[in-house]
Amino acid sequence: MLKLARTWIRETAGDGDAGPVERLVRTREPLVFYGPDASANYSLSWLLCHYLLHGEGGRHAAAFAAYIQAEARNEGGPGPFYDLLGLDPAQLERDVAAYIDKLKAT
Repeated sequence: MLKLARTWIRETAGDGDAGPVERLVRTREPLVFYGPDASANYSLSWLLCHYLLHGEGGRHAAAFAAYIQAEARNEGGPGPFYDLLGLDPAQLERDVAAYIDKLKAT
């Protein structure tokens, strides 16, 4: 999973205006998520969750929990996601890529 996510991030980092994490955050349609890049989307989504819960000593865990509650109230989406985290898309992209690079498969 780590190898797939690292490769996918590197290969798609220059596609369009958004990086792979930003494209994942903006994906709202299941047919897009489960399309041709389903394995990479799934891997990256788990790694993004792992980062938000455990990265930087759990710094984003409370904000991520608040976002999950917003989703449950049908008040989610990219805007609330970034607002609650206090990050912009470019910063999250860099932080997640750096976090994945530091992880070791066990």
